[in-house]
Amino acid sequence: MIREFVQGVVDRIVPPRDLAALAAESSRLADSGCWIALPVTAHSTPADALATALHAFSDFGSLSMTQILLDVSEASHERVLDLTGICAARGVDVLLDGRGYDVDSADVTAHVDRVLDIRNLVELGHAHSHTPGVILAADIRRTLELCKSLGDGRVRLVRGRKDPDGGARFSSRAETDKAFIRCARILIQAEGHPCFATRQSKLIDLIKDLALRSGREPDSFEFGFDVGQRESEQRRLLEAHMHVRVSLTAAAELLGGVAQ
Repeated sequence: MIREFVQGVVDRIVPPRDLAALAAESSRLADSGCWIALPVTAHSTPADALATALHAFSDFGSLSMTQILLDVSEASHERVLDLTGICAARGVDVLLDGRGYDVDSADVTAHVDRVLDIRNLVELGHAHSHTPGVILAADIRRTLELCKSLGDGRVRLVRGRKDPDGGARFSSRAETDKAFIRCARILIQAEGHPCFATRQSKLIDLIKDLALRSGREPDSFEFGFDVGQRESEQRRLLEAHMHVRVSLTAAAELLGGVAQ
């Protein structure tokens, strides 16, 4: 029993070393009641690698619970269309990453504009029902307005950078937390399926109360965590019949390293 417990801890700490291990981890999460997010870096991920990963997830029975978080930085439009087309063909939702963590405040507006342009391009290019969602950071000032315009789709709201630098971003974590709550209120009142990615219990409880008081069903919104992060909080939410989505953070590196 001790060996099994230790092995379980090790399996959660040591990142999967190949796609089979990644798919097995997704199956473990799905069996525990969690939904899965697969971060993918578009410019370094061959289309064949993503197709292979989705096929493996299908074999392990977790594909229907999987969502792709697609970083489109430095990626060509053709690469993005290829990757999103593979996802659309398999009925897998895609969220385009508009956080801009590695973008200076002076350039973050242009970064978000590019992500929105790509979202429109993908929607027109595929003409399918899987319109890409977006990942938005509450520390970016314009995110509030974007939540109003995009809230009827899929939006994953994150808090933002740990070192807010002013300008197009808020200049303190306290301001960011207030913005996160304002954005959450808008998303809860909209018609979409939002995901709130935060580790803070106080924010989680506040959002949960806001959502339930607004009449939302527990399965109409979700909370996002990285794998191995705040697992006691994940269990608490699952026991309350909330949706929990866990990001397999090793995926981006693994998929970028798979040969075509």
